[in-house]
Amino acid sequence: MRAFLERLGPFAPLALRLAVAALCCAYGGKLVFRDMAALHAAVAGWALPKWMAAAAAWTLLVGGALLGIGFLGRLAALAVGACVTLLLVKTRLHGWQGIDLATLSLLFAACLSLVLSGAGRLSLDRRLFGGAD
Repeated sequence: MRAFLERLGPFAPLALRLAVAALCCAYGGKLVFRDMAALHAAVAGWALPKWMAAAAAWTLLVGGALLGIGFLGRLAALAVGACVTLLLVKTRLHGWQGIDLATLSLLFAACLSLVLSGAGRLSLDRRLFGGAD
């Protein structure tokens, strides 16, 4: 049984990447294509520049897609993690209901894990750049 589980090890970062990518693409796509006005209003209430709303939404969408294919995995996870941190802190302080705190917290932890571990063996990064994860 242990040997079987050892062989499944390379799939762990893949599963995490795909879960983060699905959440980020779904949420980022919703923000970009449907709820940008609500995000602009929320960001204005947070005393941040309006362009940060668009930057955060597009970062979630594009970063999620990059994580999904495993290209520039650490950089994408860092960018998504930064956006999630901003949303987490601002949502906690101002009570914006765009996404719940538990989901943001888990998404932040997943991004941190991907920044530390890399995209894994089953990624475009590994295929293109080779070497360690």
